[in-house]
Amino acid sequence: MPIEVTQPSDREVRVVRTFKAPRQLVWDAHTKPELMQKWCYGYEGWSLAICDMDVREGGKYRWRWRNGADGSEFGFFGTFSEVKAPSSWRTINIMILAIWITVCRLAIPPLLRSTSAKLTA
Repeated sequence: MPIEVTQPSDREVRVVRTFKAPRQLVWDAHTKPELMQKWCYGYEGWSLAICDMDVREGGKYRWRWRNGADGSEFGFFGTFSEVKAPSSWRTINIMILAIWITVCRLAIPPLLRSTSAKLTA
């Protein structure tokens, strides 16, 4: 399914993608490290080498991508500030090697035949 990227304001980016999958499966794909590492790898040659997640309010996470060719890395770490399984989570993110702090919210509303995942940062 196509990805829709919009900029609702000068400080906000919204990414929406609809999946032909049950809501619980989309939730699991965004909250279970072993599943995230299968799809959230970025560009060709990159992998999500570190994916630690304690998906609960106050739980910590750490995501670090690695380039297989040259070993370069980048990543995020932060805290889950809100978790409402299987519909949404909100995180406070800090990008490693940059002064960049964001608040992201994943929303997975119930739909009849598909599941829409909306990430707003």
